[in-house]
Formats: sequence, C-alpha cells, structure tokens
Amino acid sequence: MKVRASSSAGERGSSLIDPQTLMSIKNLELRARVVVEGFWHGFHRSPYHGFSVEFTEYRQYSPGDDPRYLDWRLFARTDRYFIKKFEDETNLRCHLLVDNSRSMTYGSVGYTKAQYANTLAATLAYFLHQQGDAVGLLTFDEEIREFLPARNRIGHLRHLMLKLEEPAGGKATDLAAPLQHIVEIVKKRALMVLISDLLAPIETLEKNLIALTACGHEVLLFHILDPAELAFRFEKAVMFHDVESDRDLFIDGEPANIGRTKILELVAYLALHPNGVDRFELQQRLFPEADQRSGGNHFRQIAHKLRHGTDVGLERHRNLVLFPKSVAVIANDIEFERLLVAASSSTGQQRKQRLQAGLDLVRGPYLEGSTLSWVEERRNYLDLVHEEARLELATLHLELGEPQAARDVCEAVLATNRYSDPAYRVLVEIERKAGSESSALTVYRRAAQALAELGLRPGDARRLMRSDADPSDRTPVRH
Repeated sequence: MKVRASSSAGERGSSLIDPQTLMSIKNLELRARVVVEGFWHGFHRSPYHGFSVEFTEYRQYSPGDDPRYLDWRLFARTDRYFIKKFEDETNLRCHLLVDNSRSMTYGSVGYTKAQYANTLAATLAYFLHQQGDAVGLLTFDEEIREFLPARNRIGHLRHLMLKLEEPAGGKATDLAAPLQHIVEIVKKRALMVLISDLLAPIETLEKNLIALTACGHEVLLFHILDPAELAFRFEKAVMFHDVESDRDLFIDGEPANIGRTKILELVAYLALHPNGVDRFELQQRLFPEADQRSGGNHFRQIAHKLRHGTDVGLERHRNLVLFPKSVAVIANDIEFERLLVAASSSTGQQRKQRLQAGLDLVRGPYLEGSTLSWVEERRNYLDLVHEEARLELATLHLELGEPQAARDVCEAVLATNRYSDPAYRVLVEIERKAGSESSALTVYRRAAQALAELGLRPGDARRLMRSDADPSDRTPVRH
C-alpha cells in the first residue's frame, strides 16, 4: 500500500509513506489520521437539488411549483416569475464490513492481512467522519461478531476504532451472513464496503452483492491478499496449517512453472468452450484432487495470475466462466482443426498448402507437462489426427509427383511412432509407385520387425503388401 503524504491540506506532496513505517504506528486511530492527512481534505455535494441549504440558480416558474420559493424581487425587476433552486449537502452513510476470520491473521511482509484491512477500514472511517458522514461497522467470521450502526456522534469514531483493534477470533469465513444481515437492517441508501480475503466458498457472493445494489446501495469490494498468497513461491516441501479448520497439509515442492501450467490449462479449456464453462466444472477439471473449497481458492489464484500477467480478466454470467467478448483467444490446436476442415474441401496444391499450414501450428505435445485426464485425452486425440494429416500430406506429395517429399513425411512419422502401420502402408505404396518391389519389400520387413516387438506375428504385417486388404483390418497400431 503506497500512501501519498502532503505538507498541507491543500497541497499534494510527492513523498510516499512506506507500509512498514505506517504499520509501526501502534495506535489504529493515529495510523488512520496519518493516512487521511496525507490526502486532500474536502467536502462532497449532493447531485439532488432541494430547498434547504445553499442557493444555486434560478429556473422559470412552471404551473404546479410551490409559490413559496418565488423570487418576488426578481419579479419586480423583470415582471417574470422565477423559482430559486438550492443545493442540499448530504450526509453519506457508510457501512464497513470487515472480515475477522483467522485466515486474515496471515502475513509475510511484517504485518498481517487483518492489520492491513483494519487500517484501511479505520482510514475510511476517519476520513468520512471528518466530513460529517455517518459510518458503521460490521465484523464477521463464520458468524457476525460486532455491529455498530452508521452514526456521526461524539465518541462513535473512538468506539468503532476499539472494535477494529480487537484480534481476529473466529475460525471459518461466511460471506453470506453479513451481506444478508445488512440488507435486512439497513433500509436507507448507503455505501457498503466489504473488506475480506475471500478465502471462503463464494457461490452466493454475487447473488448477495446484487441484492445490495438492488436495494439502492453502492458496493465497494476490497480483496485483501498477502504477496505470498499471490505468488505462492513455496518450491520446497512445506507443511501448511489451516488456521480455520486446524488441518495440516503437507505439500511437496513442485516446479516453479506450475502456476504457468495451470494458467495454460485454464486458457486451453476455455478456448475449447467459447460459450462458457460452469464454474464448478472448471474447478474440477483444473484441480480434480482438491475439495470444493480448496479448488475454489486455487481457481481464484490462477485467475488473478492470469489477469496480473495478461491484463485479461475472466467474466461470469450466472455460473458460467468465459473470456470477455473483446478478447480473441487463438489456440493453435483449434486453428489446426479448422485448417484440416478447410483442406478437406479443396484439392491439389491448395489442399497441400492448407494441410502444411495446419501441421506447422502443432509443435510438440499438447500442453506438455500437464497430467490432467482431459489434457491427456486431448493430447492423444491430437497426436492421432496430426499423424493422419501428415500421412495425407505424404499421399498428396506422391500424387503431385513429389515422391521424395512423401518419403520424408513418412519417415518423420515413423521417427516419432515406429509402430505406425498406416505410415508403413503409405511408404510401401510410395515405393511401389516411385521405387521398386525390392524397396517395398524392405519397408515390409521393417514393419514386420516393429510388429514383432509388440507381440504380433510377422504374418500380420503382410496385410501391408495387400492392395485388396479389408479396410477393417487396417486399424492403426500405436504404442
């Protein structure tokens, strides 16, 4: 947190208050005063016009206006009726909803998330109180702990500060209860400020926030996370203790690029489902071994890393997660499939060019390093389609009078999968048409040797030499 400090209320300074220095101020009220006095002091005016405080302008009288506000002196001078308009200064009502659960007690930078959140809440309260606004407080964990209604009385700010200084005592976090409670008891329009690490199931959070806005309230959400929670640079074996559930969890060190792999998995899955994916399905696909709560926390961290690294935030429509319409995600595997479809509707050189363009997009295994089941299924499927496309390209080379290019393609396939009987069949056909029976027999012997390694009889390889073989007998052999 960087806070600007100034030498006077009317002049902004250029110096910055270091968060460590700020947190070293033990008194919460004094800490808030330091922050506030570093910003500008001012007052706000209402956009609603009335007849109570300060004159703003005239407007011409219309039938039905209250004649009490006619300016008779102006009428005497102009012989026309005008109404005086006034501007009403309003008192803002603000309710601070502060997470007081044990997860807020974590801190890796010299101060905890709870201290940061309380300082933020105290600063807002002090600033609004100085302007004559009413400020209330609601602290919560798995239940509502403290509630102070919004007031602007002598001693109220001090009472609020004392409540904020109380240590976090609750265990779990329930985000639904405070939002539902505040909807029920606050009837007048107000500013609702939610300050939390959101390390809790948030399935109903969006619905409850919508309920607040539907009641006319303005909502601000401050998501408080420690830098270690965002980066998660725990590369060695670590024993974690969940302070909310009292559960110990041993995590073995994973490669430093595990976060990058998860981001790629997230982007790849959303690219396969451009119309959106159910939030819980997406969590299960990305973190199949995690429970619902842990999976939700992991998902939020990955989504935050995606937004931090690319400036692309995910959108949610009801329970669906998807990329914004303004973001175009170009996935090589999907573009590869599109080019194969386009190639199937063309012939000759154009077909060869489209096949080649599609094959050039696929370099290496799909999402290499990922061990998710859906990734492995997609990887195996793309490997098979990629091989079939290469052999189709070899056949086109042969038809276009380019036998050596056709041989090179087949040999490249066999270099990655020496048990590919379709590749041997195409290579046999190439040698028959552009080589000799002797070279075709050599290819046959290579195929027989490869099949023998898989426990198949050499006789099975003779099907490669038969031009009248049953197509059903030509099942690809993959290892």
